[in-house]
Amino acid sequence: MIKGVSGFSWHGGGVYQAGGTGQVSGGIQIAGTANGLQSTNAIIDIETCRCLNLSNTLGANLRFGSIATDGIPGSGYSVANEGSAANIALHACYLAGPVMGNWTNSGVCRPTGWSAT
Repeated sequence: MIKGVSGFSWHGGGVYQAGGTGQVSGGIQIAGTANGLQSTNAIIDIETCRCLNLSNTLGANLRFGSIATDGIPGSGYSVANEGSAANIALHACYLAGPVMGNWTNSGVCRPTGWSAT
């Protein structure tokens, strides 16, 4: 979990299950804090993670070779957000499952082009 950050930058590597058996083991969550502070201006450029969840996040440039699970438990999405993510650019060569579309001024770039989800 990356929580309450501003200007966070992560380049290289990946997030893998470390023996975990849960469906979100090896996933990334970018979130604000409980008192409403947003995570802002994050840049992540890594090879892979299992799933991605955005909550209270404003402005992020996210690049993945793959997001490799076909559903976060309870949502069914590889990329989920709680409706509080905005100004997100997600670049991914491979998404195993769908992307939740309830974000603002955001989009997904796949090898086939840009889309809202």
